[in-house]
Amino acid sequence: MARSLDRGFALSTELLQRLKDEGIVTVKDLLGANPLLLIMKIGLSHKEFTTLVQNVAAKVVPRPKSALEIYQQSCLNGMYLSTGVKGIDYILRGGLPIGCITEIVGPPGIGKSQFLMGCCVATISHKLKNSSLLTSNRGGVIYFDTELKLDVSRLVEIAVNTNPSLYGNAREDSAAMKDKLLSSISVHRPTTCSELLSMIENLQDTVIQQGSALIVIDSIAVLARKEGLNEQDKELYVVRQSALLKKIAEMCRCTVLVTNQVVLDSYSILDYDEDKITDISGQVYKPSMGVTWHHCISTRLVMNKMSPESQLRCSFSPSATSTPVVSNTGYSNDASPRAATSLSEIVHYDRMLSLTKSPVAPKCSLPYTIQSSGLVVGASLEL
Repeated sequence: MARSLDRGFALSTELLQRLKDEGIVTVKDLLGANPLLLIMKIGLSHKEFTTLVQNVAAKVVPRPKSALEIYQQSCLNGMYLSTGVKGIDYILRGGLPIGCITEIVGPPGIGKSQFLMGCCVATISHKLKNSSLLTSNRGGVIYFDTELKLDVSRLVEIAVNTNPSLYGNAREDSAAMKDKLLSSISVHRPTTCSELLSMIENLQDTVIQQGSALIVIDSIAVLARKEGLNEQDKELYVVRQSALLKKIAEMCRCTVLVTNQVVLDSYSILDYDEDKITDISGQVYKPSMGVTWHHCISTRLVMNKMSPESQLRCSFSPSATSTPVVSNTGYSNDASPRAATSLSEIVHYDRMLSLTKSPVAPKCSLPYTIQSSGLVVGASLEL
């Protein structure tokens, strides 16, 4: 409601100035003003003013949709956004859900930002590969770097190793393609909670104008922790932020992907759940932002380090096209991984990615490691 009237409402410069002279700058100002007084001051007829208010309200208050409309829109625009990693897309039943918030949780240095960069590369690369097709050319990324640690050189490295035909040096225009990749990512670096909220409140027009398919926040919790918000203020902040993000994701048919930090869990013995993380020393942690935030997201992926005795040395190539499912009794049916043809294909997995919350997919885990191409995953294990 604090959205500025000069963003996306197609109002004339003259009308905007007249409204501004009367202190009407945002949608909230307009809808909350006394209509009779405002009509006389800005020189509009009652019919003209009513039409103005209706047009503005229609853009900020979405009309109800039937289930059929939602289904048809999903079929037209797709329901998932690929992560760029086949194994992760497989356990998510297609990829990151469009119109929803997906969260990546884990301790520092576990690979959360690596995963985000891989998703950015996959989203933009898909756009560049299909730019000549008669389809929607959406594919930009809006990246909120709240931790100020986005490594652009690493992003390019992931792009080159995952899409050598698009960005590799063998291609004559590889430098131009890398420029297109980087120019498709709009980076914002808010330093306070209020600044981030303000940016999100004005984000919808940017998403539409830039054709953004992915909104990234790395991380969702760091600003609240820096400011030391109490539980009540943190809850209000979380609810407001998630409501805005979900509205934008749904209305603009894009994906919201966020990272979250972990905090010490002093009640782990009495209240253990699958979102919690146990480190090698046995200390238990839980996702930051509390229970309220848990109900604001639709999908949660938890990343953790494996203990030395649990680490896997799987003898199959990470480039294998199939993603086998592993049960307690071993590999199921014909999904067993093929034998490695050389020692160079054996991958040492030292971390675990667990799907602990999803509206469509069962809980399961994937062993993974970090390489020059980003995340490399092994076989999935059903929980």
